[in-house]
Amino acid sequence: MLRIGAAALTPGDVAHVARNGGDVALSTAALSRVETSHLLVSAAVERGDLMYGLTTQLGERVTQAVPPGHQHDFALATLRARANALGAPLAYDVARAAMLARLSSLSTGHSGVSPAAAQTLTACLNADFYPRVPSIGSLGASDLCVLAHIGLALCGEGEARIGPTRPEDRAEPWRPAREVLATVGIPPLRPGPKDGLALCSASSVSVGLSALLAVDVELLWRQSLTAAALAFEGFRANLTPLDPRAAAVRPVPGQAKTAAALLRRLRGGALRRAGAARRLQDPLSLRAAAPILAVVAEALARLGPHIEAELNGSGDNPAVFSAPDVIVSTGNFQTPGLTLALESLAQAMAQAGASAVSRAACLMTGRLSGLPHILASDEPGSSGFAPLMKVADSVLTEIRHLSQPVAYESRWRADGIEDEVAQTLLAARKAADLLVHWRRLVALELMIAAEAVERAGVINVLGATTGRAYAAVRENVTRLGADRPLGGELEQLADTLLARDELPV
Repeated sequence: MLRIGAAALTPGDVAHVARNGGDVALSTAALSRVETSHLLVSAAVERGDLMYGLTTQLGERVTQAVPPGHQHDFALATLRARANALGAPLAYDVARAAMLARLSSLSTGHSGVSPAAAQTLTACLNADFYPRVPSIGSLGASDLCVLAHIGLALCGEGEARIGPTRPEDRAEPWRPAREVLATVGIPPLRPGPKDGLALCSASSVSVGLSALLAVDVELLWRQSLTAAALAFEGFRANLTPLDPRAAAVRPVPGQAKTAAALLRRLRGGALRRAGAARRLQDPLSLRAAAPILAVVAEALARLGPHIEAELNGSGDNPAVFSAPDVIVSTGNFQTPGLTLALESLAQAMAQAGASAVSRAACLMTGRLSGLPHILASDEPGSSGFAPLMKVADSVLTEIRHLSQPVAYESRWRADGIEDEVAQTLLAARKAADLLVHWRRLVALELMIAAEAVERAGVINVLGATTGRAYAAVRENVTRLGADRPLGGELEQLADTLLARDELPV
């Protein structure tokens, strides 16, 4: 049971709840904060204080008052008017991650949301309630028009279903959200003051997706080091660039850590012995593997604080404070820093993916590797892995496209009130798509490196980790032999990289 508000929420916590069906509960302190801030909001409404989104309408209609006694209608109308996103629905784990991110932020007590809204969101998470949330519609000045679909579903409107706890389970069809709530015994929320705005005016979809992405990238980064180490084995690469002294003379962030991680994966193998390397100078994708792959770890390090700030802080506008009691206007829903960190990560993954293809190409280039050219088999007319490299180039093209930054621009919207956008959700979505392609290229490097160590005759002198990696590849992909379609086997190997225990890291 994860107690929200008792300790800082991490991306790992988000991934566990989103993907493993972990239960959550509001901590006693969090519930107290929510209750206190909502009492302040209710009192301010009773007094008729001028407050954005409570006693005034939204956007360009900020100068128009919400009639007294119409807080429920206004809260519901706020969600209805903004639940107009388009496109394919968010995946089950992304929708859950968004719900958890919003609950965590609400638990800070600065939103003024009602305890009933926070408790309904908690109950829906624990019941595997999966609202249908179209994925296109956020500009990054909060995920307003996407997140509103979750808020509306809590009120019994829109569509939902009970989500599969495992990806392989068949999902039930979408049904009216009210019916699904009834199935799991959760009364539809009757939103009160501030609930409509609090449930949709946040970057929770962007943050939830970013948290899942951070967990997945960290795993794949470690697996990419294993793939690179296996390529070192097949090439019989020179390991002196991984010497700690080499990294120390130019202390680039992350390079020493990455070089040490590569050496650990080669521990126990013959390649670590003096004189084992075939060449004095290897191609750059091997010689500079540590600084190339280090940029992913460094991009993750820059992304982490932005995710954790969003998970454990409040982007609400207005924000509610007690002692002294005050409600203030903020711009905390704007997330340009998170966008830039995601863009940096996408660029880092793109470079890592390109280097994986380069190392695979080195293994296939006979004049460099000393191995049969294109790793052709002994079968007559064998094309080796050359045709598969055409697919790799296609994947790299997809990656180059996805690594392009989103456009930064000012917009004239809401009569000039909403004139800046951060495009955070788009940055997160394309980084997540890029990760899928990078995973394929890591699988490609593993597949070709496994073939290379066999052709080099070094299977029995591999390092402990690289030896286990070779065995894991061979559980999914057999030796080439006669030419055959390899794309399906590459996809299968890439799928195993999704599972933490399938490949040594």
